[in-house]
Amino acid sequence: TRTEQLAERFTQAFPTLNARIETAGDLLALVRNDDQKAVIFGHPLWIHAEDYFNETQAEAFDHIASVLGVRHVAMSDVWTLERRQPQIFRDLNGT
Repeated sequence: TRTEQLAERFTQAFPTLNARIETAGDLLALVRNDDQKAVIFGHPLWIHAEDYFNETQAEAFDHIASVLGVRHVAMSDVWTLERRQPQIFRDLNGT
């Protein structure tokens, strides 16, 4: 998929993050290998605030946070992954 291709390119461009691609329900996420941080990629028009997640976002968030035990999970979108990689880097790196 397009999201998977973009996520693969991101991991290649930022190898020092040591992130992997995970499937979370119907969405994809980048998860740091230390399981401290993750970013889930949804539709660009979806709200990123947890209080307003739709069912697909909530399912993906619960999988990453509960099943994988990731402490800090951010919601983003494919548009940001394609056009604003520094934002994704900050979300995963914590800077």
